[in-house]
Amino acid sequence: MLKSDYNRMLQDRICTVVFQKKDGSERLMKCTLQQDIIESNGLTPVGGGSVVPDQQVRCIDIEKMAWRSFNIDSVISFT
Repeated sequence: MLKSDYNRMLQDRICTVVFQKKDGSERLMKCTLQQDIIESNGLTPVGGGSVVPDQQVRCIDIEKMAWRSFNIDSVISFT
């Protein structure tokens, strides 16, 4: 999938992504880019305006209510 595909799905719903972290361990993250969740939790838009590399997707981790990112090439599953 392309970065735009991930972003589009994250804007519409809460998704679950399983990816391999840099240390080799797997991480499961429930995440979203739904504007109402971002605004209602007082989070800054798109991680405070920082630049997101092309190979990364930045999103809100629902459990931590904080910006996190994952590398596209490390995704094991995305639902």
